[in-house]
Amino acid sequence: MDRTRWIGGVALLVCCAAAMVLGGWPRQPDDAPGVGPGEVRYELTGQDEGRLDSHHAWAVRTCTGVPAKWPDLLSGCQWYLGDSRADVFDINVGPAWEATLGEGVTVLVVDYPVDYRHEDLRDNMDPADSPGLTEAAVVGADSPHGTAMASVIAARDNGVGFRGVAPRAALTWRGITSSQIRRSFALPRAECAEVVTADGSVAGSWAPDCRSRARAPTPARFYTFALDAPSKVTIDLRSSVDTFLYVRSGHAQGGAYIARDDDSGFGYDARVSRTLPAGVYTVEATTFKQQRSSGTFTLQVSGL
Repeated sequence: MDRTRWIGGVALLVCCAAAMVLGGWPRQPDDAPGVGPGEVRYELTGQDEGRLDSHHAWAVRTCTGVPAKWPDLLSGCQWYLGDSRADVFDINVGPAWEATLGEGVTVLVVDYPVDYRHEDLRDNMDPADSPGLTEAAVVGADSPHGTAMASVIAARDNGVGFRGVAPRAALTWRGITSSQIRRSFALPRAECAEVVTADGSVAGSWAPDCRSRARAPTPARFYTFALDAPSKVTIDLRSSVDTFLYVRSGHAQGGAYIARDDDSGFGYDARVSRTLPAGVYTVEATTFKQQRSSGTFTLQVSGL
């Protein structure tokens, strides 16, 4: 399988589905100004309102501008559902859909709250079958990840949004919280982690057996440091490959994100510069490309 194409397609779907759920792209009524009978368009609202240069706006323009086999408006981006060809292996759902669209199958989503009100999910999900799934739980969710995953599985074939792999399957939900997720993350393996106690540079290398939690299966190394008082900390990750940095709170892979960066340094180098309060922090040094399994890098830290 062409892993890059598969991961890229799913990542875009997840991003777009999550954005739609969070109020980014509400469906407009057929009689809205500028919308003809039977035509539906998406409008950016919330933090994306008026920002035609945002990632979500780009995704809307891209997905609605690509010819698609299915009538769902944003399904142009879902090339990975199509037929395999030449050296590209997609999942080829067509023959499966001729047999079934998932009717009679119930899929359990164990994740953050799923927005059962969403137009792509409401026909496949009855909140009464999911204890604790309320409007308050959806609005107060720590992450839209549950809704995005439910959309990948069973977004309805209804002419709007995306189309799930099993668009007529029923969905049910059981909850998980950020604290439960963090408790499930073990500390980095000893050979994958180091403690940084002073300003300076650290030479490191990536290996397949030390993997990123955020960008799996990309390799990563972890560096923990402590601040006794607030300080402006600058972290540079340099390599001959495209680097990626995460900074989390606590001494673990699963701590809350403080910052992340791809290319704020020189060229494709990553840089994070931020004033942090006293506390313990973990730096994840990884790469942008998920298929890379080895390489060397230099991590430079100042402000400790």
